[in-house]
Amino acid sequence: MQATYVIEPKVHRALYQNAVKKLLVENLEDYSKFLTESGYSIMSDLVDSRLLDKAIDDSLISIDKVNEFLINEINYGLQRNLYIYYLADTTLLEDELYVTKSINSLSRYYSNCDLVNGFPFVYKISMGTDHGKTELIYADVTKEDSVIKNISLVFSKGITYDGAEVNYYIGVEINVELKTMIIKLRGKEGFDGPFKININELQNNFKINIINIFNLESINTNLLIQKVIYNMTRDLTDKVLSPTMTVVNSKMASEVQQIITQWNKLIIDEEVELTTKDINSIKESILNNYYRLHMQHVIGKIPNKTLVDKYEVDGYVRTVKFVDDTIGEGKAKSHTKKESLLDTSVYYDIKSRLDDSKVIKYTTIYWINMNDKYEPMGTSFHAESNGRFKCNVLPYYFDKEMFDYVLRKIVESKE
Repeated sequence: MQATYVIEPKVHRALYQNAVKKLLVENLEDYSKFLTESGYSIMSDLVDSRLLDKAIDDSLISIDKVNEFLINEINYGLQRNLYIYYLADTTLLEDELYVTKSINSLSRYYSNCDLVNGFPFVYKISMGTDHGKTELIYADVTKEDSVIKNISLVFSKGITYDGAEVNYYIGVEINVELKTMIIKLRGKEGFDGPFKININELQNNFKINIINIFNLESINTNLLIQKVIYNMTRDLTDKVLSPTMTVVNSKMASEVQQIITQWNKLIIDEEVELTTKDINSIKESILNNYYRLHMQHVIGKIPNKTLVDKYEVDGYVRTVKFVDDTIGEGKAKSHTKKESLLDTSVYYDIKSRLDDSKVIKYTTIYWINMNDKYEPMGTSFHAESNGRFKCNVLPYYFDKEMFDYVLRKIVESKE
């Protein structure tokens, strides 16, 4: 017989019910039969949480599995708002004693931090946090050859949401090896009713406290973040478009240059000398339209497998928003999430401006080279003010494997 184990309502209200159902399906002999025999209506509120409580009471699922589930849920799951900070030096964090003392020192801001004396640290993970209180409920490190490579922290904040008390979770991941800190939060899309937490302000408080206590330095700047987003976007578009550009340029680039010169003589007074920028702008506009024609009528829509195997890209761009010195802001977006920006006409209309700008404020990318069990995973990257770099994971629910994949892409694009 298992010891009494209770998941408090504050925790249940924070869980994604589809994930709870998946846990039950994987661990019960017959989920449908268990639901019928329980007497609960499939339409009742939090029915799968109720079933989980019953499964625990009936010793049909182990406490270890439930704890593992809760840890994964609060650390990933619905924590789809990621704030990324690049760090100058993380050498100090390779030592477990230093990390433990630093976590203990966070007790000046958050409860329970002084209780950490080893890893993994798990504190009443199934229990609710009092309203207005913020406490550390999970901490762990990943090591290689006794050297810390990653630090995971999860905090629980007691809030009142839509008339009921609920836990709100804040996850902090410090990748020592990659010199990156990511703060994970749930946004208003993770709840069904009114949402009053300012997640930008909340994550900023955590960022400041953790960086100060751990003696770290964030090297985020607007320029660095824009560079990362630009590299990420251009890598996915240029590799695919490059063969088309080579074909078109080889056949008509020089001829276009000559024709533009002739046209200028017909329309503009010979005494007026056009700048090189003016001529190049006209030339690029013509060539970009032929890139579009070649892509649409010769290449056609490229299947995801071909993008990976032939063009060696891991995804495609759907949306891009940038700033330039013409009319200010430019934006292009494909019609559906299954369509690449390269399949649209609007991309080629703004391509010259985008190439000149290099200041991309926002982009949406669908990653296609993940584990076969995943659909293409959408991520939106934002270059916000004051060196804030934000990523929204578009699938409603995500896990550690998806998180690690996005982290690698973020780090690769910084180089």
